[in-house]
Amino acid sequence: MNTCFADLMYETFPNISQETKSKLHEHIRKRDLYSNWLFANHRQNTICQGDVVRELPIITIGRNGKPIKQSLSALLLNNTCDMQIDNGKPRSNYISIIPLFPFSEFIKPFHHMPNYEKDLKENVITDKFYVGDLPYEDSEYVADLSMACSLSSEYLHNMITQGEVEKVTSLSDNGYYFFLAKMTLHLMRPESEEIERESAVRCMKK
Repeated sequence: MNTCFADLMYETFPNISQETKSKLHEHIRKRDLYSNWLFANHRQNTICQGDVVRELPIITIGRNGKPIKQSLSALLLNNTCDMQIDNGKPRSNYISIIPLFPFSEFIKPFHHMPNYEKDLKENVITDKFYVGDLPYEDSEYVADLSMACSLSSEYLHNMITQGEVEKVTSLSDNGYYFFLAKMTLHLMRPESEEIERESAVRCMKK
């Protein structure tokens, strides 16, 4: 995807001013913003959308139809409200998560693609979210937005309470809206004009 992320965002959210678009473009081209812009100085007391949780079970289906199981850090995808506990029970039965991969390992299969590493780090690829160094860790990470999966909400809450898994960090205010923009453009950006959808079928009662 060679189209600039800022241009796609501007097309998806046309009410954004040109000044805001220019500032966004400037921000996402800065390599050092990820260590001091995306994440908050303090972790939220409750689990929130965009939180990074260390070592969660990730299951995807491979090309042979068999499940691939990994244990990776992950971003929490659900809305914050839906992940809370009411009267001792989670509001939602399942929480969607997005796996985070060490950048040095993730980039290896793409070394033959010109500019891929540069585009990845500049966050102009719509289905990847480069987050840079995580707080408290000296390593770069990238989230693969196309690999979202679900786990039991009760399991996640129990594991956090018992200290079996750790919430590493929360997004800052700016990071939160940048994350929402990435997810919106990944899933709901305008489709190609080559896609022609038919009119809805009208069900007529006889």
